[in-house]
Amino acid sequence: MKKINQLEKVIKVNFKNKRLLTTAITHPSYLNENQSINESYQRLEFLGDAVLELIVSHYLFIRFPNTREGRLTEIRAALVRTENLAKCARKIDLGDYILLSKGERINKGHNNINILADTLESVIGAIYIDKGFNKANYFFQSFIQEELNNILVKKLYIDPKTKLQEIIQNHYKTTPTYKVLTENKEGTKTEFSIGVYFKKKLMGKGIGKNKKIAEQQAAIDALGNLTSI
Repeated sequence: MKKINQLEKVIKVNFKNKRLLTTAITHPSYLNENQSINESYQRLEFLGDAVLELIVSHYLFIRFPNTREGRLTEIRAALVRTENLAKCARKIDLGDYILLSKGERINKGHNNINILADTLESVIGAIYIDKGFNKANYFFQSFIQEELNNILVKKLYIDPKTKLQEIIQNHYKTTPTYKVLTENKEGTKTEFSIGVYFKKKLMGKGIGKNKKIAEQQAAIDALGNLTSI
């Protein structure tokens, strides 16, 4: 309970249903070692993902009245991208509160970008159920919205795979290739590790809950390593 009270202070939300917030920070692995808890954050993550997308869509629609739909979609995708949500989660030390199995703790699951992003979304889902849309929107404004300026200034809304492909094509008249390195299943969830290659050389690696996300992560990693090709 102490952990929950501390987290409430950090996120500035006082839950009526404390158990809901506990569920929001419970990783699936934790259930195997704690029979008293029978639900992980997965359902709340599903809801929080949809709530966050609506919040961001509404915010961008109001802020950029003359921006075309395609560009709004790109900006939204950059703002809710896994690594950006993980960055926001780290700012509030969310990893310190996540309930993990011993094995996940040893594997530093508290700093895993997918776990951090999933937990952030589940917390948003929990806030939405307990306090409603306005409070979930307040959470967004407090801890996620500020990343938008960085995204706009650095043009991070440009799709990483597209950006990488354009650079490689312009300089070398060829395209990078993506290969699945590992595929790990845990319960109903699958985590992919994908590598992006240029001239048979590994340029970058990425991890994600589906191949598309993992490929984007690999492209981001590769963009940071371009000086080595």
